[in-house]
Amino acid sequence: MTGAKPVFVDIGPDFNIDPEKIEAAITASTKAIVPMHVAGLMCDMDKICEIARRKKLLVIEDAAQAYCSTLGSRRAGSFSIAAAFSMNPMKILHGYGEAGAIVTNSRKVYQKILQLRHAGTFTKFGSHDINRCNFISLNHKIDTIQASFLLEEMDRIHEIKKKRDEIAEYYDRQVPSVGCQTQPISAKKIHGRYYYLITCKKRNRLKKFLESCGIESKVFYSPLTCDSLAHKFSPLPKLPIARKNLSKCLSIPMHENMTMPQARYVVKSIRDFYK
Repeated sequence: MTGAKPVFVDIGPDFNIDPEKIEAAITASTKAIVPMHVAGLMCDMDKICEIARRKKLLVIEDAAQAYCSTLGSRRAGSFSIAAAFSMNPMKILHGYGEAGAIVTNSRKVYQKILQLRHAGTFTKFGSHDINRCNFISLNHKIDTIQASFLLEEMDRIHEIKKKRDEIAEYYDRQVPSVGCQTQPISAKKIHGRYYYLITCKKRNRLKKFLESCGIESKVFYSPLTCDSLAHKFSPLPKLPIARKNLSKCLSIPMHENMTMPQARYVVKSIRDFYK
C-alpha cells in the first residue's frame, strides 16, 4: 500500500528468514528488513540488526505471532523501529474479534501511526476541524470492547502460556520419536507458542488420517505469499528451502484448552499412521 516492492528471502531450518541470505537481496533501493517471527519463534535479530546497521536500513518486526516471545533478555518487538502484534482470537493474547497493536520508541513514528489508525486524519485539541486528512489510510482502531477484553486477558497471560508450554514440551519430547521433526529452538530463545509446527513425510496423507481420527491440523502459508495472485511476481522467487518445507510442514493442535490426554491422543495417532 506504500508503493514499496517486497523482496523475498529464503528461510532457515527454523522456518524464519535466513540472515545469511539477506545481504544478497539488498540493493540501492532497499529501505528496510521485515523479519517475521514464525509461530512465535524469534528470528536471529542480532544478525539481522547488525546487517541493518551496516547497510543503514530500518528494521520493522512482524511480531504478529510473537507475543510472549524472547531472545536473550529482550522481547519480540524491541529490536526494531516499529513492530506489529496481532491479537485476533487465535493468538496467545487474544481478543474476541479482530485486534492488534503497533509498538515503537520513535516519537515521529508514533505521531504518524496516530493518524494512520484513523483514516489518516489529525485533530488538533479544541479544534472543530476534524477531517484534516494528511495521509491515505483506512480505519484501523481497535473496538473499545476488544481493548477491555484484552486487558482482562493480560491478567491471565502467564496461565495461558504455561498451559501451551506444557503441551508443546510434551510434543518436543514425543514428536521426534514418531518420525517427525519439530521447529528447532536455541537455548537463548523463548518460544511464543502461537502454534506447533512439525515437518513430516507423507504430509497430505497424514493430515487426512488425522482428520479421520477427529484431529484438526493445518497447513500454513499455502501458497507462499510471493506465489499469490495479488503479488504477481514474475519470475517467481526461487526460495528452495521454503518451497521444500511447504510440502512437509503441518501444524498440530496446541492451545490452552487442550488436555494432556488429548495431546497424547495426537501423538498416538501420528505414531499409528507411520506404523
